[in-house]
Amino acid sequence: MHIKPFRYKDIGSIFLRLSFAALWFCCLNIHALEKAYVTNTNGKVTVIDTASDSILTTINVTGTMYLYGAVAHPDGTKVYVVGTPQFGNLGNVYVIDTKTDTVTDTISVVTNSGFPRNIAITPDGAEIYVTAAQGYKVYVIDTATLAVNARTNTPITTGGTQSGIAIASIAGVTKAYIGNASGANNFFVITTSTNNVTTIVNQTISNIQSVAFTTDGSKVYFGSGNNQYKIYAVNTATNIQAAAINLSADPSSI
Repeated sequence: MHIKPFRYKDIGSIFLRLSFAALWFCCLNIHALEKAYVTNTNGKVTVIDTASDSILTTINVTGTMYLYGAVAHPDGTKVYVVGTPQFGNLGNVYVIDTKTDTVTDTISVVTNSGFPRNIAITPDGAEIYVTAAQGYKVYVIDTATLAVNARTNTPITTGGTQSGIAIASIAGVTKAYIGNASGANNFFVITTSTNNVTTIVNQTISNIQSVAFTTDGSKVYFGSGNNQYKIYAVNTATNIQAAAINLSADPSSI
């Protein structure tokens, strides 16, 4: 289980993301009401009042069979969720208005077999990055226009089977870290200003399933699957491994 808070001084809200197994969860403060948005594998989003721990409403995402990653915009007005109309094929990002709890836009991201699952947003809320497990592609969405790959014209190619993604500001530079789940000993770093990809080779880390930053962005943690039973800590200033934490089983999320 992972709890990752962000505090934005302009609205004084706290954003949280909890994720494990097939459940993604983002929580935010909206008009003095703290709400949690939970994606489900039945094409629905459950909205929870965290003060009373009661369900406020259920949002039916029409035409979607599976929902996966969820992320909140820093200003608290929208939640973005990744969904697939058919398992392993096609993929959309659905925009939810947090005031009305309705789906306001559908963004077509993957038009062939790609299996989009993970999603992250830049700290300024300007762009969303969506990873696809197949095709080695990362799709970038402009949150103002909802255009896909507007700056690059094509998806970003990483060269590996992508798993988790996390974005943070590191020494004033916004970077996306993406795990490689294909068994190769590497992970990918995208500098979001240019969308250039750097492949970081590490002879220890492999089969990455999940990614998370410390709140200051100084370290990134990779959960390693395929009987690795480890979480690896990497210093983001050098991209050198700092520690390996032994577990009793493979981590499903972090």
